[in-house]
Amino acid sequence: MRGLERLTLFRLAEIAGRHSGASLETIQYALAECETGEALLPEVLSRVNVCSEWELMRLVSMEFGLPILRASQYETGKDLLNVVPREFLFRTLLVPLDRFAGVITVAMPVFSPGEVLDQAAQQFSSEIFPVVGSFTDNRKTLEESLKAAPSREPAGAAPTSEQDWTRLFDLADAGVQEEAKQPGVRGASSSRRATRPVDRSR
Repeated sequence: MRGLERLTLFRLAEIAGRHSGASLETIQYALAECETGEALLPEVLSRVNVCSEWELMRLVSMEFGLPILRASQYETGKDLLNVVPREFLFRTLLVPLDRFAGVITVAMPVFSPGEVLDQAAQQFSSEIFPVVGSFTDNRKTLEESLKAAPSREPAGAAPTSEQDWTRLFDLADAGVQEEAKQPGVRGASSSRRATRPVDRSR
Protein backbone atom coordinates (compact mmCIF):
# COMPACT_ATOMS: atom_id res chain seq x y z
CA MET A 1 0.00 0.00 0.00
CA ARG A 2 1.32 3.42 -0.94
CA GLY A 3 1.60 6.29 1.51
CA LEU A 4 2.80 4.29 4.51
CA GLU A 5 5.64 6.77 4.96
CA ARG A 6 3.05 9.25 6.26
CA LEU A 7 2.42 6.99 9.25
CA THR A 8 5.00 8.16 11.78
CA LEU A 9 4.98 8.31 15.57
CA PHE A 10 5.62 12.04 15.49
CA ARG A 11 2.60 12.52 13.24
CA LEU A 12 0.37 10.59 15.65
CA ALA A 13 1.76 12.58 18.60
CA GLU A 14 1.08 15.83 16.74
CA ILE A 15 -2.51 14.84 15.90
CA ALA A 16 -3.28 13.69 19.45
CA GLY A 17 -1.65 16.75 21.02
CA ARG A 18 -3.47 19.17 18.76
CA HIS A 19 -6.82 17.48 19.40
CA SER A 20 -6.44 17.21 23.18
CA GLY A 21 -4.51 20.37 23.91
CA ALA A 22 -1.98 18.35 25.89
CA SER A 23 1.23 20.08 26.92
CA LEU A 24 4.43 19.64 24.93
CA GLU A 25 6.01 18.01 27.98
CA THR A 26 3.27 15.35 28.08
CA ILE A 27 3.66 14.55 24.39
CA GLN A 28 7.44 14.37 24.72
CA TYR A 29 7.05 12.04 27.71
CA ALA A 30 4.75 9.75 25.70
CA LEU A 31 7.23 9.60 22.81
CA ALA A 32 10.10 8.84 25.18
CA GLU A 33 8.10 6.07 26.86
CA CYS A 34 7.33 4.28 23.60
CA GLU A 35 10.98 4.49 22.52
CA THR A 36 11.89 2.14 25.38
CA GLY A 37 9.91 -0.58 23.63
CA GLU A 38 7.83 -1.32 26.71
CA ALA A 39 4.60 0.10 25.28
CA LEU A 40 3.17 1.35 22.01
CA LEU A 41 2.52 5.06 21.57
CA PRO A 42 -1.30 4.73 21.46
CA GLU A 43 -1.18 2.86 24.76
CA VAL A 44 0.97 5.54 26.38
CA LEU A 45 -1.20 8.38 25.04
CA SER A 46 -4.25 6.66 26.48
CA ARG A 47 -2.54 5.92 29.81
CA VAL A 48 -1.48 9.54 30.38
CA ASN A 49 -5.00 10.74 29.45
CA VAL A 50 -4.08 12.58 26.25
CA CYS A 51 -6.84 10.74 24.37
CA SER A 52 -8.93 7.66 25.04
CA GLU A 53 -8.30 4.59 22.93
CA TRP A 54 -11.54 5.09 21.02
CA GLU A 55 -10.80 8.75 20.36
CA LEU A 56 -7.35 7.82 19.03
CA MET A 57 -8.99 5.26 16.73
CA ARG A 58 -11.35 7.92 15.42
CA LEU A 59 -8.55 10.45 14.88
CA VAL A 60 -6.33 7.99 13.00
CA SER A 61 -9.24 6.85 10.85
CA MET A 62 -10.17 10.41 9.89
CA GLU A 63 -6.61 11.68 9.42
CA PHE A 64 -5.37 8.83 7.22
CA GLY A 65 -8.63 7.74 5.60
CA LEU A 66 -8.49 4.19 6.97
CA PRO A 67 -11.51 2.11 8.04
CA ILE A 68 -12.04 1.02 11.63
CA LEU A 69 -12.26 -2.74 12.20
CA ARG A 70 -11.79 -4.41 15.56
CA ALA A 71 -10.13 -7.83 15.57
CA SER A 72 -12.93 -9.08 17.82
CA GLN A 73 -15.38 -8.39 14.97
CA TYR A 74 -13.61 -10.76 12.60
CA GLU A 75 -12.77 -14.45 12.78
CA THR A 76 -9.03 -14.36 12.28
CA GLY A 77 -7.54 -17.36 10.50
CA LYS A 78 -4.87 -19.19 12.52
CA ASP A 79 -3.06 -19.93 9.26
CA LEU A 80 -2.19 -16.23 8.99
CA LEU A 81 -1.30 -15.91 12.67
CA ASN A 82 1.16 -18.77 12.34
CA VAL A 83 2.93 -17.47 9.23
CA VAL A 84 5.22 -15.17 11.23
CA PRO A 85 6.95 -15.52 14.63
CA ARG A 86 4.84 -14.88 17.71
CA GLU A 87 7.44 -12.45 18.97
CA PHE A 88 6.81 -10.14 16.03
CA LEU A 89 3.02 -10.21 16.54
CA PHE A 90 3.17 -9.57 20.29
CA ARG A 91 5.79 -6.85 19.89
CA THR A 92 3.82 -4.96 17.22
CA LEU A 93 0.28 -6.05 18.24
CA LEU A 94 -0.59 -6.38 14.57
CA VAL A 95 -3.38 -8.87 13.87
CA PRO A 96 -3.65 -10.30 10.33
CA LEU A 97 -7.33 -10.58 9.46
CA ASP A 98 -7.55 -11.96 5.94
CA ARG A 99 -5.68 -12.54 2.69
CA PHE A 100 -7.04 -11.81 -0.78
CA ALA A 101 -5.18 -11.70 -4.10
CA GLY A 102 -1.79 -11.30 -2.46
CA VAL A 103 -2.91 -8.55 -0.05
CA ILE A 104 -3.16 -9.14 3.70
CA THR A 105 -5.45 -6.91 5.72
CA VAL A 106 -4.01 -6.25 9.18
CA ALA A 107 -5.64 -4.58 12.16
CA MET A 108 -3.25 -2.05 13.69
CA PRO A 109 -3.22 -1.47 17.47
CA VAL A 110 -4.88 1.89 16.69
CA PHE A 111 -1.74 3.00 14.84
CA SER A 112 1.47 1.43 13.56
CA PRO A 113 4.30 3.43 11.98
CA GLY A 114 5.12 2.84 8.33
CA GLU A 115 8.37 1.01 9.06
CA VAL A 116 6.53 -1.56 11.18
CA LEU A 117 4.02 -2.14 8.38
CA ASP A 118 6.92 -2.53 5.96
CA GLN A 119 8.38 -5.17 8.29
CA ALA A 120 5.01 -6.93 8.31
CA ALA A 121 4.95 -6.95 4.51
CA GLN A 122 8.38 -8.61 4.53
CA GLN A 123 7.34 -11.13 7.19
CA PHE A 124 4.19 -12.11 5.29
CA SER A 125 5.78 -11.73 1.84
CA SER A 126 2.63 -9.87 0.85
CA GLU A 127 1.35 -6.37 0.37
CA ILE A 128 -0.24 -4.98 3.54
CA PHE A 129 -3.52 -3.09 3.82
CA PRO A 130 -3.85 -1.60 7.33
CA VAL A 131 -7.11 -0.90 9.13
CA VAL A 132 -7.58 0.89 12.45
CA GLY A 133 -8.00 -1.61 15.25
CA SER A 134 -7.83 -1.52 19.03
CA PHE A 135 -4.70 -2.33 21.02
CA THR A 136 -6.92 -3.85 23.72
CA ASP A 137 -8.72 -6.12 21.23
CA ASN A 138 -5.53 -7.00 19.37
CA ARG A 139 -3.67 -8.11 22.48
CA LYS A 140 -6.64 -10.19 23.63
CA THR A 141 -7.02 -11.77 20.18
CA LEU A 142 -3.35 -12.72 20.01
CA GLU A 143 -3.32 -14.13 23.54
CA GLU A 144 -6.46 -16.21 22.96
CA SER A 145 -5.55 -17.38 19.45
CA LEU A 146 -1.90 -18.25 20.01
CA LYS A 147 -1.89 -19.64 23.55
CA ALA A 148 -2.21 -23.22 22.30
CA ALA A 149 -1.11 -22.81 18.70
CA PRO A 150 2.22 -23.92 17.19
CA SER A 151 4.82 -21.14 17.17
CA ARG A 152 5.09 -21.11 13.39
CA GLU A 153 3.80 -22.95 10.33
CA PRO A 154 4.89 -22.73 6.71
CA ALA A 155 3.44 -19.92 4.65
CA GLY A 156 1.29 -20.50 1.61
CA ALA A 157 -2.32 -20.33 2.80
CA ALA A 158 -4.79 -20.16 -0.05
CA PRO A 159 -6.49 -16.81 -0.67
CA THR A 160 -9.95 -16.41 0.78
CA SER A 161 -13.03 -16.10 -1.37
CA GLU A 162 -14.53 -12.91 -2.74
CA GLN A 163 -17.45 -13.45 -0.36
CA ASP A 164 -15.08 -13.47 2.64
CA TRP A 165 -13.37 -10.29 1.40
CA THR A 166 -16.74 -8.55 1.02
CA ARG A 167 -17.66 -9.64 4.55
CA LEU A 168 -14.50 -8.06 5.92
CA PHE A 169 -15.34 -4.67 4.46
CA ASP A 170 -18.96 -4.94 5.55
CA LEU A 171 -17.59 -5.29 9.09
CA ALA A 172 -15.33 -2.30 8.54
CA ASP A 173 -18.36 -0.26 7.53
CA ALA A 174 -20.11 -1.46 10.68
CA GLY A 175 -17.15 -0.12 12.64
CA VAL A 176 -17.67 3.29 11.07
CA GLN A 177 -21.37 3.13 12.00
CA GLU A 178 -20.37 2.26 15.59
CA GLU A 179 -18.00 5.23 15.55
CA ALA A 180 -20.82 7.62 14.67
CA LYS A 181 -22.90 6.32 17.60
CA GLN A 182 -20.22 6.91 20.25
CA PRO A 183 -21.34 9.51 22.81
CA GLY A 184 -19.51 12.79 22.56
CA VAL A 185 -17.90 11.95 19.24
CA ARG A 186 -18.44 14.54 16.58
CA GLY A 187 -17.21 15.04 13.08
CA ALA A 188 -17.15 11.37 12.05
CA SER A 189 -18.92 10.54 8.82
CA SER A 190 -21.20 7.53 9.01
CA SER A 191 -21.38 7.36 5.22
CA ARG A 192 -17.67 6.81 4.67
CA ARG A 193 -17.04 3.50 2.93
CA ALA A 194 -14.01 1.28 3.36
CA THR A 195 -11.66 1.33 0.38
CA ARG A 196 -10.86 -2.05 -1.10
CA PRO A 197 -7.21 -2.63 -2.00
CA VAL A 198 -6.55 -2.76 -5.71
CA ASP A 199 -5.64 -6.19 -7.05
CA ARG A 200 -2.49 -5.43 -9.01
CA SER A 201 -1.88 -9.08 -9.92
CA ARG A 202 -4.26 -8.89 -12.86
